[in-house]
Amino acid sequence: MKRILIALDPDPDTPIATEYGIALAKSYGAKVTGLAVVDTSNIYPTGIVGEPDFTHHARNLWEELTDESREVAEDLLAR
Repeated sequence: MKRILIALDPDPDTPIATEYGIALAKSYGAKVTGLAVVDTSNIYPTGIVGEPDFTHHARNLWEELTDESREVAEDLLAR
């Protein structure tokens, strides 16, 4: 085993999987890579059609949710 990929998300099991992955890496002298997982199904801009005000609001909401997801992913990778 040379490389271990650990999926990181806000799930409570992530710290357990991370600790296990790191322990395995130490045992095998492997490298660990963390991959932040973001569910984009809730933030895909499917509603960006229609009246100009609605379109503007939908676009702003999509950008806010995308930024929020990015912050969560960066926090998971930092931990």
